[in-house]
Amino acid sequence: MSNWPNSLLSQWHPHVLQLAKAIAHAEGFGPPENLPTRANNPGDLTGLDAAGFPTNGTANDEGVWNFVNLADGWEALYIKVNRMLTGRSAVYPLTMMLEQVGLKYSGGNPDWAANVAAFLGVSTSTTLA
Repeated sequence: MSNWPNSLLSQWHPHVLQLAKAIAHAEGFGPPENLPTRANNPGDLTGLDAAGFPTNGTANDEGVWNFVNLADGWEALYIKVNRMLTGRSAVYPLTMMLEQVGLKYSGGNPDWAANVAAFLGVSTSTTLA
């Protein structure tokens, strides 16, 4: 994906990068009219997920962060995904299936997990482990 900051890619495990890319796809990142693209926020991150990176506040009423630059938005997503895949997330345990992750991550959208799973070439019953 051409919108990935290449200087950051080498420090993350390939599984982190792949799941982050799948999440960005499911969130609609890429087309210029979509909120994740406009907000430099490929993961549509909210709340504590800004990971201390500077933002221009929130981009909508749901609290989606508007990151100052795209590199910070990707890095915040990599941090979140790394926590998810290493058992350090308080929200997404390793035993959680993509179907469950999707419902929580998207706020209840059943298509989210299907989109992520299809992007990864796995089943929605695949766990984070």
